[in-house]
Amino acid sequence: MKILIADDDPISLRMLSKLVQGLGHDPVCFENGIRAYRHLREGSVRIAVLDWMMPGMTGPEICNRLRSENPSRILYIIIVTAMEGADEVSRALEKGASDYVTKPFERSELKARIGVGVRTVSLEMQLEELNRRLARLARTDSLTGLLNHAAILGELREQLESAGTGNPPTSVLMFDLDRFKKINDSFGHQAGDKILVRLAEALLRACRENDSVGRYGGEEFLMILPRTGSEEALEMGDRIRLGIQEMDHGDLDEELTTTVSVGVATSKSSSPASENLVSRADSALYKAKQDGRNLVRLDGGG
Repeated sequence: MKILIADDDPISLRMLSKLVQGLGHDPVCFENGIRAYRHLREGSVRIAVLDWMMPGMTGPEICNRLRSENPSRILYIIIVTAMEGADEVSRALEKGASDYVTKPFERSELKARIGVGVRTVSLEMQLEELNRRLARLARTDSLTGLLNHAAILGELREQLESAGTGNPPTSVLMFDLDRFKKINDSFGHQAGDKILVRLAEALLRACRENDSVGRYGGEEFLMILPRTGSEEALEMGDRIRLGIQEMDHGDLDEELTTTVSVGVATSKSSSPASENLVSRADSALYKAKQDGRNLVRLDGGG
């Protein structure tokens, strides 16, 4: 782990650097407070040992500024100073220091305090990663890995709100796997799950850079196409439909084939956020089902 050391005394700096190296970490050394602050601000270092008095910026000033700029950032800072007393300790901690050591310090004490910092940062980073994973899971469908129902609808709301009046329209495609119950009944639920995963992968491959796709529920999937009119959305829906029709499922069963019905709806550029695109796409999907399945239909009978 990289540990930043800032001290304007070259002798102290060398001593601290060797101590950090002896603990198996990589020292990053500065003799100037401003340079130390700039490096810490980049975010590549999680632990710092800062002298209180330095040219350009003091250790507590560095703490205060970094904490103000990003209060939630994982950063463990140990202030080292010749000043003693409860008031000095309080001042350092109030400015955002994590720990405090007085000079002349005992090497064993500073090693122990750096060890506490390393363990604290490691645990906080593990917790941060766990929170990120939980946040992803909260938005992800467990079977397909796509956005789940709530997340894909949230994406659509954000897209419509950001589009604004007078901007290019947004289209949505609602996909429904035809006769999915028959697939489950004839080939088993495991085969059905694999088909859903393959359909999800096909939809992901079809997405362009700014498109989004999610599992709306069961065998239904919703794709969001920003800056896309109805004609282009119909073409894309039909291209995806044909690709799914041609998918080979011979490893599951030679007789297993898949098709999808697709409903398309496009926002009106005059007031995109006021329209219930999902409901309109669902109505178009129902029309595709009524007309015989394995079809693409546009909201309004287009």
